[in-house]
Amino acid sequence: RPRAIPFRTSYYTRTWGFCLPHEKLAALKPGRYHAWIDAEHDDTGSLSYGEAVVGAGTPDVVVSAHMCHPAQANDNLSGVAVLTAVAEQIGDDGPAMRALYLPGGIGSLAWLSRNEEEAHRIRGGLSLACIGDDHGLTFKRTRRGDTLVDRVADLVARDMGIELDHAGFDPYGFDERNFSSPGFDVAYGSLTRSPHGGYPEYHSSDDSIDLMDGERLAEAAEFVFRFVEVMQLNRRLVRTEPRGEPMLGKRGLYGSVGGLRSRPRFESALLWVANLADGEHDLVDVAMRSGVPFADVVAAADALTETGVTQPAGQARSQSTSG
Repeated sequence: RPRAIPFRTSYYTRTWGFCLPHEKLAALKPGRYHAWIDAEHDDTGSLSYGEAVVGAGTPDVVVSAHMCHPAQANDNLSGVAVLTAVAEQIGDDGPAMRALYLPGGIGSLAWLSRNEEEAHRIRGGLSLACIGDDHGLTFKRTRRGDTLVDRVADLVARDMGIELDHAGFDPYGFDERNFSSPGFDVAYGSLTRSPHGGYPEYHSSDDSIDLMDGERLAEAAEFVFRFVEVMQLNRRLVRTEPRGEPMLGKRGLYGSVGGLRSRPRFESALLWVANLADGEHDLVDVAMRSGVPFADVVAAADALTETGVTQPAGQARSQSTSG
């Protein structure tokens, strides 16, 4: 790509350079050149990041996007666009989310250093990068690899009917490498399409808006919204009477006619939730094991709790302790 301008930076060393297309470099005559850079060096430095807390409830789910690559559409603006769309969709009443717009690497370090107490309350997070091109979605697993974040990503993909590629954890990347460092150990995954350097236009002026696919951006936004929603709606339940199968018919939750060849999906969800309401399994477990969409599982869980069949696991422990 001889006409593309490469993207190169040097943040931490006092040096300089020019980025220019190869064909212009080749056209320069051999010799010494005098470079004039109209800028000042500030020893104190500065750094800016953006933060928005949206939705109702505790914002203990974090989604971040980097904003440090000037003129890069896929490897910069795509994540920002998706995160902003999700934040707008959540609004004031949706599932709580903390949206972070950060310079790559140093930005998440700065946020963590200023919010260390808050960081230890984060239950999970997702970093968005290179998410607007025409490749399929790829989920990079968390540091531990088997956390709620990993399970939720797989469940969301299943319920959306999309094939999710997986990449194992790698300490190279974006915000996940700092959030999941040993001192914080936050379950933090990454959602991308093309991996770093995985497309010809990467880190060049050819990474333009022409690479963006509107349908792919919308798909990514739906994935992220569902991810946050599942993280916030997930919970563990216990049965108020754990012995035997509860009689759901008298509570208006089950059909009065037996012997049918097929069982309605909601009734299946009721039975699964009631059976796994043991304080150990959560609703994500129920959805994955039963094959029932998470939305139906949540509806069943709400119905069982409203009719007194189940209650939140923590509430049961609290009552047991106080009694």
